[in-house]
Amino acid sequence: MKKISVVIANYNGERYLESCLHSIYTQKYPQKFLEIIVVDNGSQDNSMKLLETKFPRVKVIKNDCNNYCRANNLGIENSSGEYILILNND
Repeated sequence: MKKISVVIANYNGERYLESCLHSIYTQKYPQKFLEIIVVDNGSQDNSMKLLETKFPRVKVIKNDCNNYCRANNLGIENSSGEYILILNND
């Protein structure tokens, strides 16, 4: 099986993140071949706290500005999967 990196850009998306990540983790694809990367664009909500407490396996990258394209590029640059999925959290 091929490793898949899922890159999610996030900005104040706390209300979407939990269901988004649960939907990824409930796929039939083996979790050992899934890498999930959330790139946060300076959120002011509790997105980071949610990730730290409920999803410790998620790789978190902090972007210094709110820029969707840059967030995707940062996630791709820090991924290790053979395939990359860009996913919106909503």
